[in-house]
Amino acid sequence: MRATILCLILTMFSGITSAIEPTVQILDDCYIEVAPLEGIDFDCGRLVVPEFHETDNGRAGSIPFIRFKSPGGSSAAPLFKTHGGPGGSELQFVTSQIHMELHKPILQARDVVLFNQRGSMFAEPWLTCTEENASARQAIITDQLHSTERRTALNAAIQACYDRFTTHGIDFDAFNSLQIAADVNALRVALGYDTIFFHGSSYGTILAQHMIREYPETLEGVILDGSLGLEEQSSWVEKNIVIRTEFWDLVFAECTTISGCADSFPDLSADFETLVTRYATQPFILDYGDIQIAVDDLRLIEKLQSWATTAGSLRAEQVPLIINSLANSQDTAFITTIMKALFPLDSFRDLGDGPSAAMAHYAITCSEDPVTGLDNVFNDGLFPAYAVSSGLDDAANYDFACPLLKVPALPEAARANVSTEIPVLFMNGQLDNATVPSWNHNLMDFYGHEFAFTFPLSHHVQYYKLPTQPCGAMVLTQFINAPTIEPDGSCISSLPMEYEYVLPQ
Repeated sequence: MRATILCLILTMFSGITSAIEPTVQILDDCYIEVAPLEGIDFDCGRLVVPEFHETDNGRAGSIPFIRFKSPGGSSAAPLFKTHGGPGGSELQFVTSQIHMELHKPILQARDVVLFNQRGSMFAEPWLTCTEENASARQAIITDQLHSTERRTALNAAIQACYDRFTTHGIDFDAFNSLQIAADVNALRVALGYDTIFFHGSSYGTILAQHMIREYPETLEGVILDGSLGLEEQSSWVEKNIVIRTEFWDLVFAECTTISGCADSFPDLSADFETLVTRYATQPFILDYGDIQIAVDDLRLIEKLQSWATTAGSLRAEQVPLIINSLANSQDTAFITTIMKALFPLDSFRDLGDGPSAAMAHYAITCSEDPVTGLDNVFNDGLFPAYAVSSGLDDAANYDFACPLLKVPALPEAARANVSTEIPVLFMNGQLDNATVPSWNHNLMDFYGHEFAFTFPLSHHVQYYKLPTQPCGAMVLTQFINAPTIEPDGSCISSLPMEYEYVLPQ
């Protein structure tokens, strides 16, 4: 079965056929098990699309979708929803009963269409990179985290993935936001909808802005959930330096506003700087016998950021204590105990390929804001060393991938922020770790009819986020039911407003 699917994936966008007209095909068997919603029917399908919408070269691919049908057969504009990444998967959420229940209020009035973008999971082709995943797994168990050999191995994995797809005729020029926006419009037409509401999260908010520019007449309203403007930074990757700086500044500021946290950790920011500086030069070796994990500054920052954005499990509440303890303790056994809590062995033994499509990610990102060298990354001394180091490490992937793929940059006009009178709903988390809240405010200047809501202690993307739910879904439902009227966001006041931090005993 796996070999059959791989063969199909690699023949799409590569075989010459007759002229391609976007066509919906309804499937007997769905891509994935869908959590049932009482009284709600759905169908799974794929939209066959041309490789390039503006030119007919006879080559086709497809994007997957799941359409949930309003029980009353409503003719109201449906909600189209897609993922971030780019290269992520919206359809992975349909297996969760909790997530699916969020759609029920919307379905009372309209259909909901979830779809994955071209190149992503279940699309044809699906541009996933098993080579890069294998290289990343190997890097986990080596202590040469900063070595030239590690970077060489990662670059070789990207090269191998690129070679595999190009051998089968994949043209990476076909994977960019303008082609994806055309796919969305083609899906709208093929499913018989005159207009839609569009909900984009993370990278999906960039796609939404391209939809606003290219197909404004098709949109009754747009939801930007964790948004990034088209021209926030001079390079897509530079945003990571800003994000890491602003995120940790917000975490430290949150601690200072709570007496127990402020009294117990008066120098939390300095502790963090001490910690990451130490592990930048002396990684901590976590010995699990058959596996040794080297924890350097980059890995520790990534893990602490993950914990700081994990609500409902006491992880975020422990982050100040962990930072303070690691920075000030000399007890190796104590440090080992903390590190094993952060990096449990099971998390390294079971590393599947996951839903991400790495080559789709690189192609789309490089066409939006190509990285042409590490000196292209913003670094003028205004940001802390840990943020710059982490940002440069991430940029190195694109510094190799973008020249390799050689995808053309989008036209300059397509990379400028767009103005519109279409109703827009902004949703963001107070502690967003991927698209900082200040960027929402910058974008609002371009919209004449917008509403904005910030969810306390929440992080990136609000619709599926706990514990902000069901508040985020309530605000979104109110918006699409009456897009010119400000939603009642009173549910936000019932959400937790501050962490109950774990303090030293």
